[in-house]
Amino acid sequence: MNATEDDIKAHLPSDLPEISIIDKFHFESVYQKHILPSNQETYQLIAKVLVTGNPGFWKPKNKPNNHWSNWESGNL
Repeated sequence: MNATEDDIKAHLPSDLPEISIIDKFHFESVYQKHILPSNQETYQLIAKVLVTGNPGFWKPKNKPNNHWSNWESGNL
């Protein structure tokens, strides 16, 4: 489930430019203490896109796994 355009507009300033929309990404649990967000490709790429303002830097190598069917509880 993704945020709707109305949801986005309700929570972000209207003058904030849209850089990119990321619907698919590789997720690793932050509950695994040995896997810091700063070491994860997803967060590194998001940071690069935000700092540069260039969505062209979003070129993940890891396969997306954020769909609910990939969650352990999504297969119950």
